Amino acid sequence: MSISDNREFIKRLAVTHEKDFFVLIVMILVSLGSFALGRLSALESAPTQTIQEKAIVHEAISANIQSGMFVASKTGTKYYFPWCGVARNIKDGSKVWFVSVEEAKSAGYTPGNCKGLN
Repeated sequence: MSISDNREFIKRLAVTHEKDFFVLIVMILVSLGSFALGRLSALESAPTQTIQEKAIVHEAISANIQSGMFVASKTGTKYYFPWCGVARNIKDGSKVWFVSVEEAKSAGYTPGNCKGLN
């Protein structure tokens, strides 16, 4: 088989199965269009979540700044930044707030394992 024979074979195949190729192309285009629309709808909703998350974080930081920059547990011996994972586990009723490191140290607390405290 030569290249010209292959070309003729493909032409005959295209002519005899013209409707099948048309259906295949339509199915591929519909699939790609559906995928693209799905991606676009996901991209439109993502920034809204980011803005909402930023607003929640901003409110939490503002509340922490108003009440203090360092937090400790009444029963614990360490103080933390309010955004540290350990500080999030302290129940609201047992939180003690400090404005400065000196205030926390004078109350008998030592630095926790949050970055920036040591």
